[in-house]
Amino acid sequence: MFKKILLGSCLALSSLSAWANLPYFPIQFPRDEAAHQADTPYPVSTLSEWWYYNGKLTSTNGRHFGCYLSFNRYQLDFNGTKIAVPRFEIQITDIDNKVVYGTAVIPQASDTEFSTSELKITFSKDIALQKNQNTYEINVSVPSKQGPELQLTLHLTPTRDVLLVNKNGLGDMWSGTNSYYYSQTHLNTTGTMAIGNEKLTLDENNSLSWMDHQWGDFIIIPGINQWTWSSIQLDNGLEINLDVVLDPTDPKSKKPLHSDASIVMPDGNHIYTHNVQITPHLDPSYKHPLRYSIEIPEINLQLELNSYVPGQDVNGISEGISEATGLFQGQAVKGHAYAESTVDN
Repeated sequence: MFKKILLGSCLALSSLSAWANLPYFPIQFPRDEAAHQADTPYPVSTLSEWWYYNGKLTSTNGRHFGCYLSFNRYQLDFNGTKIAVPRFEIQITDIDNKVVYGTAVIPQASDTEFSTSELKITFSKDIALQKNQNTYEINVSVPSKQGPELQLTLHLTPTRDVLLVNKNGLGDMWSGTNSYYYSQTHLNTTGTMAIGNEKLTLDENNSLSWMDHQWGDFIIIPGINQWTWSSIQLDNGLEINLDVVLDPTDPKSKKPLHSDASIVMPDGNHIYTHNVQITPHLDPSYKHPLRYSIEIPEINLQLELNSYVPGQDVNGISEGISEATGLFQGQAVKGHAYAESTVDN
């Protein structure tokens, strides 16, 4: 899962320190649940890091939503001077009414806290994330770009083993950089949400979430670094973190640089493969693809992802909830996915 930092046109990239390929140290909890701007066994100058959550949420009165939240911290190094840039994003998709709400918040760095000893993040009193024993607790209250206030109180509890992306939790990025990365692919979800005056309680039997934590010594440059990513959760228990990264040396070609699938099988076993095919189906009516075909031959999987709602790009890139249908080892499967892409039609 990738998130971009919007670099202003006045930013002189040449003034940034060189980006690094970090050495490998096994991911350890609880330390690596926390932030990595300090207290690490490797030097960190430039740092991109985020804690990302998405889910398909159902209310007790039968309403259906997609939701993603991303707590981001970027650290830029200008000739030895480190500058922190925090950013929070939220997007809620009202699947039934085909409406998308969201916003991005960039507070002053002095108003934020990113603990390096435990998972505890605050963006003032209105945006907070922490882990309490084995449960992620999220509290958010922010006005959306569309007008209504968005409020969420979520309790997310992992029920499966952590998935270390690329098998050991460290994978390639671009230009000689890499990234630490793990996912919690199955989070039982309870809590409440509100969109304006509509207040809803979540149905814990029909709500499911996903979590990513990713960090490394790199910066993502819009228009140069491009990718397609998806978190897939199928009803049979198959769960997949999947991405295709494009070659940044020739952005117009849309040539894949590398592909990865980190897979939790229905029986809980983990499988990793680079043999992945993601085909976007272009529609000139929309800026980004709304449908993707996916093939993973190693597990005999063919899937179609179809966006529930167009326009799930209120924070700058296409990132939204989709229906997932297809065949797994010859049997029909269904579920949902979050699909993220910076590649335009």
